[in-house]
Amino acid sequence: MLKQLIVQVLSISWLALTAPAMADTTLQRKFQKGEAHRQQMTFKRTIDRGTPNSQTENSENLEMEFVCDDVLPSGVASLRQRLRRVRISMTEPDETLKYDTNEGAPNDLTLQQMDRIIRPMIGADWSMQRDTRGKISRVVLPEMALNALKASPDAFGGKLFSEAGLKWIAEQAEISLPEKPVKPGDKWTTSNDVKAAFGT
Repeated sequence: MLKQLIVQVLSISWLALTAPAMADTTLQRKFQKGEAHRQQMTFKRTIDRGTPNSQTENSENLEMEFVCDDVLPSGVASLRQRLRRVRISMTEPDETLKYDTNEGAPNDLTLQQMDRIIRPMIGADWSMQRDTRGKISRVVLPEMALNALKASPDAFGGKLFSEAGLKWIAEQAEISLPEKPVKPGDKWTTSNDVKAAFGT
């Protein structure tokens, strides 16, 4: 069984309201050209294979930076997203492996395979558009990152560090806002799926 927890640290200044939240209000993102913010995302997964001492715990921590290059009259923003640092921890009953892009090349063979995929992504810009509700489109990954993914399609990291997984990460970076107006106390839910490389 695979469980995944996403913890997001969001920049509050990135969210603006079209009117004071005293009555029904349409929530919208308000982007400003040249604005930049940093963010951390942590993905935690527990994999239980159903046999004694078979549980594996994985954690991926991503530090990212966003820069707004332009804002269309519709409010849609052209953004650049950049991975600044990736830290990964893999804990199994008999060992724990740790990976950090701020450190040198790893000696472990599993981490070396991971490093070949992840390190080319550090500092490379992705481009995308994000609308006023937080929905993204036109995600373009850097060519050097795509080449690394194609060279090692089965490396550890599952689908998280695949092309689809990286686009999914971009979608998680902001909370999607509801289409309908809301008032204080209203709630809404959003959901996004990414397939795991193994497990169910």
